[in-house]
Amino acid sequence: DNKDQLAIALRKYCGRSGVPMESLMPETHVFQPDSRQKEKQLESIIEAFRKHAQLASAKMVDGKNIWILKQSELNQGKGCVLMDDLETMIAFLRGVADDAGAWVVQQYVDRPLLYVGNRKFDIRCWVVVRPNYQILLYREGVLRVGAASYDVDDISNIHAHLSNHCLAVGNACPATL
Repeated sequence: DNKDQLAIALRKYCGRSGVPMESLMPETHVFQPDSRQKEKQLESIIEAFRKHAQLASAKMVDGKNIWILKQSELNQGKGCVLMDDLETMIAFLRGVADDAGAWVVQQYVDRPLLYVGNRKFDIRCWVVVRPNYQILLYREGVLRVGAASYDVDDISNIHAHLSNHCLAVGNACPATL
């Protein structure tokens, strides 16, 4: 699970093809604590946070200015943190050890579609891309549902914001799902 490499590959693809990156995913930045570009990466994150804060305060966009930070090599929801305060986010990133690996800093989708019980969800499907670029879609997919009701005002409850099976274990899920 190298989330940083996916973001970098998408950015390159968008640059070459002219497809706007924001049409594929929320604003996304890669932060590499061991990089010589560390301060430049932080400045880019700060600029993006402030831009979105201005848009929100001018009511040009709905929602809040929440960002999700994901450790690139981890999976199962491990290491994911939601933040809505710039100073806290920058202090967090500056405190990341140089050998911790890359992080993805992404604007959080704070107005998601919700499933039964006011829960976030995602749909996973599997594909195979053959060398001739033929794409095969596996017939069955998985619907993953958050273990707690979604509440944008409580970003500390990771069970409401991530729909990962591993996080749901040990968190009561109602039988109505």
